[in-house]
Amino acid sequence: MTQGSPFGILLSVVPQRGPIGTKFLFYAQNFKPSSRVKVKITDPNNHPIHDSELITDKTGNIGYGQLQLQATQAWVLGTYKFDVNGVSKETNQLEYHSMTFLLE
Repeated sequence: MTQGSPFGILLSVVPQRGPIGTKFLFYAQNFKPSSRVKVKITDPNNHPIHDSELITDKTGNIGYGQLQLQATQAWVLGTYKFDVNGVSKETNQLEYHSMTFLLE
């Protein structure tokens, strides 16, 4: 599933849902090329399981190979949140975008 904004920012998580052991791949598109993007993934209790800055590629994307997480036994079941904060290449403004995925 992909979620987007009117300004062209697209986020996706593949797969959108899965059990313990699933490898989740994260993608963000249409940020300013070669820019820093803040990425945070939180569990259903709003505890961070990933918090970093990534550099977009020359087209402004964070590809599936840059951020992958495998759900372990330590993860709790429920809805997780994928948050991205960076400068849009369309508006040249700092934008925050979010989407969810499910560990079942």
